[in-house]
Amino acid sequence: MADRACTTKNILCSDCRGGGQTGCVSELVSSSSWDILLHRIGDLLMCYILRHSSIFLPVKKNVFFQVTGLPLNVLLQKPIFTSTMGKHQQPQSTKQRCPMSGPICFDCLLLNSSKSVSVDSLISRHAVFYNRRTSYNIFHGNHILNKRKRPDALSLIRHIYGIKGCCAKFMRYDCNGSTTTNSNCSHLWLPKLMNKLISNSKRCQYKKLLLKHCSVNSKVGAKVAKNHSKAQYSFGGKSACNDQTYVQLEAYSTHQQVVSFVWAVLTRIIPELLLGNSYSKRALRINIWKFIKLRRFETFHLSDCIGELKVSHYSWISNIGLSDCFCSALMEKEIGLSNGSEEQKRQNLLHCWIGWMFSDIVIPLVQAYFYVTERESRRYEAFYYLNTVWRDLTSSALSSLNRQNFKILRGTSRKAIRRSCFSSRVRFVPKAKDMRPLVNLKAQSKDGLLNKCHLILKKVRDENPEMFGSSVFDYNNVHQNLCDFLSSVRSHLKEKLKIYVVVADVSKAFDCISHDMVLKVVDDVLKYDNYVLRKCTKVVCNRSKNAIYRFGSNVSISNGNDICDFSIQLSSTSGILVDQGKISSIQKKAIQRLISEQVKCNIFKIGQNFYSQQVGIAQGSKLSPNLCSLYYGHLENSVLSKFLYDGKINSDEDVSAPKSLLMRFIDDFIFISFSKEHALNFFNRVRRGFVYYNCYMNDSKYGFNFEVANSEHCCNRIYRGDDGFSFIPWSGLLINCETLEIQADYTRYLDILISSTITVKMHSSTKYLQSKLCHYMRPKCHPIFYDSMINSPGTVRLNIYQAFLLCAMKFHCYVRSMADANMSKLELLYIIKRTFRYMHSLIIRRIQDVELQYNVHPVLKLRRKETMWLGLSAYLRVLQKKQSRYKDLLALLREEIGTYGHLDHDSDGLRYAVDDLHSSMFWKFKF
Repeated sequence: MADRACTTKNILCSDCRGGGQTGCVSELVSSSSWDILLHRIGDLLMCYILRHSSIFLPVKKNVFFQVTGLPLNVLLQKPIFTSTMGKHQQPQSTKQRCPMSGPICFDCLLLNSSKSVSVDSLISRHAVFYNRRTSYNIFHGNHILNKRKRPDALSLIRHIYGIKGCCAKFMRYDCNGSTTTNSNCSHLWLPKLMNKLISNSKRCQYKKLLLKHCSVNSKVGAKVAKNHSKAQYSFGGKSACNDQTYVQLEAYSTHQQVVSFVWAVLTRIIPELLLGNSYSKRALRINIWKFIKLRRFETFHLSDCIGELKVSHYSWISNIGLSDCFCSALMEKEIGLSNGSEEQKRQNLLHCWIGWMFSDIVIPLVQAYFYVTERESRRYEAFYYLNTVWRDLTSSALSSLNRQNFKILRGTSRKAIRRSCFSSRVRFVPKAKDMRPLVNLKAQSKDGLLNKCHLILKKVRDENPEMFGSSVFDYNNVHQNLCDFLSSVRSHLKEKLKIYVVVADVSKAFDCISHDMVLKVVDDVLKYDNYVLRKCTKVVCNRSKNAIYRFGSNVSISNGNDICDFSIQLSSTSGILVDQGKISSIQKKAIQRLISEQVKCNIFKIGQNFYSQQVGIAQGSKLSPNLCSLYYGHLENSVLSKFLYDGKINSDEDVSAPKSLLMRFIDDFIFISFSKEHALNFFNRVRRGFVYYNCYMNDSKYGFNFEVANSEHCCNRIYRGDDGFSFIPWSGLLINCETLEIQADYTRYLDILISSTITVKMHSSTKYLQSKLCHYMRPKCHPIFYDSMINSPGTVRLNIYQAFLLCAMKFHCYVRSMADANMSKLELLYIIKRTFRYMHSLIIRRIQDVELQYNVHPVLKLRRKETMWLGLSAYLRVLQKKQSRYKDLLALLREEIGTYGHLDHDSDGLRYAVDDLHSSMFWKFKF
């Protein structure tokens, strides 16, 4: 059967050609169940089933493995491949003769030959962001208004309305078929207006208008710096931030300033008649303001550009008509372009004009004079920095990098750099007080060998976690380590002994890594001379699309050339695994060479110059997180482990018992102990730094819950709520210093607007709002927040209540931004209740998944009606602050919560959760 099947695309053939089946498949197809089936149906029918059917066997919950049949990724990819090719294949252009045999008047040509523009067409914003162009020439390159092109009015009209070149010769005829100059036809006055627009665009004083409308905020920034000069604090004798840099970081132009500048330019280069009447000008400025204030990932369609604009607002469009001219019948007879009413054709002219104004004037204008970017703390918002301000910011950031670990390359040709090393672009993102460089490594991410090295490092990490020290890579690892620790110190917690917690953050963790040291550590980790990989495809179904394909390789380590059994690496996401039967091997020397190039040969292009990174590794690389964890894991194993578990620290205590817990999320340390001396020694040790590893802590990111001598220069990030409890933030978690209970860290919302954390799709429906709210709830449903082995019943319910508080605030921001959706109160109530049910179901699924995949046995003591009651209470508490908008919805919510009775009367945990003192930070949020 195998010989006959090898001529087909059956997945069994892949196993035969690949040199053996995976270990998982071998177990699945050789189990006793197959023997029973073979005994019942016989050889002939069994062969038929294996050859002509697709069989999927479960390997874990919601994950199946295909063992026979045509590979599912091949089956599903065929129609997608065809449709994709259809999009990219463009018909070959052929020269066509103009279908008109006689002269056509200008009005008929404009109405019938203009391109048809859909109001759903997208206005591309990607050119606005991260513009690297330094020229102040707005209309450059192939732009129709470029000075070098010397455009004429008729070519501009043809460009705006998409009139074919073969029809250009008819653009000089009036309605009577003549070319006289004493006519009032639009073929005379519209070109005059366009000529005026062209001349105005060349004479406009753009820079003067820019200084007039966008220079105010720099003064505001100076005032802010002056007010904060007294409040600045020092770390280690150095100023916390550079005054001049801080002023420039706050000197971005506001949305109103940018709109004011854009509108001033438009009114000076576009003739008043083309801008329409007073109502259209006001509506157009409002639409420009909507465009400028868009968040980072929001989209803008032509319908948003049009807004409330109408043809009647533009007299020059209203005057264009077919009337009874000599060629109206000819147009319909010869080329059949008169489909649609005359009003629809005028509407299309308006669409073409407004769309061109946004895409060819507004966007190039913003692109030429502003650098548009997000900020690290407000990554969904768009900030408009003047190019001059941004140039000063990047210059100061570059000088700082040159002093630390970057070196400019001089005397080396660009071709030699690109041929010998990796070259990547760098852009800067403003932080609170300085700039963070981000490296674009998309080109490297497509490198096949780099992806293989990444998979091998992950495999080594899974098989040898001790090499990575106390590293944790997600909340599942934190949950597992915390449960093991709490189970071992349960008696200490019952005695209510004092808990000592220390949090420390490595300063510039990626930038201070020694190249030679990290390469030495990698050499010690790679124990085999040869590594074998086998490719496996995962097919994941999605509601919005037919299928999404994620390709990954399962790694099996082999000592020599023998191919050992392959084990399937199961991820948490559901799907169908399809073995491709493709085996590849990579030598240890090749891995070492690639990692050495990644570490030592990083070349970055900043502006027009190339820089070499002398110390540290690039943060954007796939390998960087594992290399960083491996580097600091070696530090722990070499220095910290000997220090922490040395019997001389506490000779009276039994050091064999796990009285302390150390975890590290890449560069964020947390140390928990029941001994103050132990915690203090750890704090003093990491505070001194590790010279051999070039590793020092960030003085502004310490956290400790006990008194430390000579700690004036250390900023203690401990958080105390109105209820009197103390928490230490660590990697998105708030850890109770008295009970080690876990809550989500929402402190980052204290200094920002909640509306700046969302992305809204205009003209969206109720399904969109429901999907956004459910998507927000996903990270809040991790079992670590609801495990009764870690948290008390009150804290479990408080975590749910706080998640719904923030969800209600985001709900308000979405509804306010989607004012045109016209959603009824009953629809909103349905969405809210659907979010509650979704969260409760997801918590249960996550609890089950963690129990299956990790050596953790979480306990969930939560009823669905409690989740519903907490959600309704949270929405009532938040929306009461906006009761003028939600009067009817609040009445429905009160009616709904009444159906659950007074649950809080019989539950201390529910009363604890809804107490305002335990959620005091939420009442400081701005939404």
